[in-house]
Amino acid sequence: MGLGIKIPKGVFAAGKEKLAEFGDNVELPPARYTCILVKGRAVSTDKGPQIVFDLKVAGDSEYAGKKFAIFFALTEDRVVYLFRALTLLGYDVDNLDEAVLEEILNDIASNTPVVRVTSKHTGEYTNYRIDKLLEELSAADAEGGTNGVETENAADTQAAGGKAGIKSDAHAKAGKAAPAAKEADPPAAKAKTPLKKEAQEPQPEPDPEPEAEPEAEAEEVAEGEQEVELTVGMKVSCTIKEKEHQAIVREIGEDGKVLIESSTDKKKYRIALDRLTLLS
Repeated sequence: MGLGIKIPKGVFAAGKEKLAEFGDNVELPPARYTCILVKGRAVSTDKGPQIVFDLKVAGDSEYAGKKFAIFFALTEDRVVYLFRALTLLGYDVDNLDEAVLEEILNDIASNTPVVRVTSKHTGEYTNYRIDKLLEELSAADAEGGTNGVETENAADTQAAGGKAGIKSDAHAKAGKAAPAAKEADPPAAKAKTPLKKEAQEPQPEPDPEPEAEPEAEAEEVAEGEQEVELTVGMKVSCTIKEKEHQAIVREIGEDGKVLIESSTDKKKYRIALDRLTLLS
């Protein structure tokens, strides 16, 4: 009877080959998974060119060994998700172009990094997101570890060994302590070096803004110095935190403190009377 259509020769063989390459592509329940990023590749789809990350669930849970894929569209409004994933993996995307992207995909296939992936269901779709690069685990450690799944439910997490248990069990089974985080290779060492971002030195925290009307520190009055008679509205000068300020008197308190408004930083300070100098 037949289907009534003409099917190109070799199409079914090609389908089997692609299916084997693509893997199971299971829909994982909502949870966090320790996964091995097996490779990244470029594909052409009816929605345009895309980058595909092929991943495999690690550990010994019921999902261990299951394969799935994350697709990144190469369009102006969606490519940011690829940039985010590459940044989390430690790659420098400042000068990303087709040649650099090809080098990164080759590097991923060579190193098969271990990552933490979150699975979430939105309507009919399952969304996967790479949350973190687990630099302390190798692919062999992750595959030899226990569990590898962290559910959203705290009780399930504890029963499964917990987030910390996934890492410690993997290293215990491998017979070694968790290694230190990998450092970027020196510039002349490997071809992949320019792809990786160098670690940045921590920057000091900025000084906090002074609170309104802070109490200035008291200073010893020089011997023989005369007191200054002030009234509200007079112009004065003083030193606050080793900086000279010119100010206007706004209030004179009975406790010997004067409220001034600095013309230097536009802030108000309450300061001892004997620290002020009257301006002519």
